[in-house]
Amino acid sequence: MLFGVYIDSVKLHALRTATRNADPLIADAEPIFEEAMKQASNVTRDSLAETVSVRHDAYRQSENDADLTSLLQAAKTYDAILTAKPELIFHEFRLAHANLTKALNNDKVTWDQAFASLAVLKTDADQLSNIVSDLLAAAEKERS
Repeated sequence: MLFGVYIDSVKLHALRTATRNADPLIADAEPIFEEAMKQASNVTRDSLAETVSVRHDAYRQSENDADLTSLLQAAKTYDAILTAKPELIFHEFRLAHANLTKALNNDKVTWDQAFASLAVLKTDADQLSNIVSDLLAAAEKERS
């Protein structure tokens, strides 16, 4: 039991140090990531707008179900790009990380509480990863 408490305290100390050291790096990366996401989103948005226009023209000429389905799929993807704010996800990630660092600097925080804060940070990181993957997939799809 005592050894387990000691191990938890060592893990907590390491986590405190790592998060404190990462905070300035994440803060510095935020404007870079925001700009990159805006640019990627703009390129993808412009390409998808053209795709919707081409598929709309095809449907208007043919009025068949296959062209309608193709148009609706393109419009759905385009709508997702228009309503997404991928640059805000990294901001939320940075805030979650800063909150974790702040919470960890409280000497009363336990390993279990820190682990719960990590779960929030992981959710933000997963969301960020999904947005990047979606943008890359959309860009790749438009190339083909």
